[in-house]
Amino acid sequence: MGSDANSFIPRSLRFALNVPVVLYLRDHMASGRSINVSDSGMLVRFDQTLEIWLKGHLCVVAGEWHLSIDVHIIRVEGQLTALAYEIGSEGDRATIRKLIELADHNLAAPAA
Repeated sequence: MGSDANSFIPRSLRFALNVPVVLYLRDHMASGRSINVSDSGMLVRFDQTLEIWLKGHLCVVAGEWHLSIDVHIIRVEGQLTALAYEIGSEGDRATIRKLIELADHNLAAPAA
């Protein structure tokens, strides 16, 4: 019964990224700062505690870049919130690549 060792999928590498973000939800918004980014999602400390499984539109401001992507909340520990990207297009993939590139450029060390 357990997991097949050959089916193990390693966790995505996380890269430190400290930029302002805004999450637009159906009936309100939350502001915060990113902590790290990966090719599957982002860890953010928001100004409020959010509910798991909510979907929203994440907007990120990093220097001259204004990036946005749809996300859903997959983990919440107080104001610390893990978001998973909802990838629906090549444009979404380009946004994720740009976020990781910004992390590499600004703070090249992988984050836990």
